[in-house]
Amino acid sequence: MRTNPDDRVSLPAHEMEQKQARTQRRKLQTEGPEGVSPFDIIRRIDDGGEFWSARELAPLLGYSQYIKFESAIERAKSACQNSGHDVDEQFAGAAQSSAMPNGGVREMADYRLTRYACYLTALNGDPRKTEIAAAQTYFAVQTRKAEQSKERQLEVQIPADPLEQALLASLTNIRRLNVIDQKIDAQQATIDKLVAESKALDAKVR
Repeated sequence: MRTNPDDRVSLPAHEMEQKQARTQRRKLQTEGPEGVSPFDIIRRIDDGGEFWSARELAPLLGYSQYIKFESAIERAKSACQNSGHDVDEQFAGAAQSSAMPNGGVREMADYRLTRYACYLTALNGDPRKTEIAAAQTYFAVQTRKAEQSKERQLEVQIPADPLEQALLASLTNIRRLNVIDQKIDAQQATIDKLVAESKALDAKVR
């Protein structure tokens, strides 16, 4: 006897989240390209820049239930505010649709996390989870790389000060003149030596 799909008993919401989290974690661990971090795989880019979905990040940090992951996000938001950053910019609210077994769609609260927000969330996660240490390392390294990239871009974009350019040009010219003076002094010393030797020779002949 076949079971009608509509007659199947739906799993409770928290059990569905755990099942989806385990499925996503296995998928990222088995299907990701070799040498590519799973955090890179779930990274998204749109017109607003790069971001990570909090719900997609949760299982990679060892959380099978999103409701428990939210406590880490709240602590990260407090740390973000204390550091002087805009919380709404780093932890932008979002929504994610989830398909239901009966064919419906459920809207779930989510966050668009910046790289810095992910780093803070990893720092405020459960330290007993091995996934937390991996996430802390990844986002610490990547955040530093992003900062260095911005610094290099600023160095290229900032125009040179005209006064500084003039001073550098003057110093360059002074160095060149000093080199020329040294060459002239060396040549004059050679001439003086030759003249002295010539006078000494004349004196002997006489």
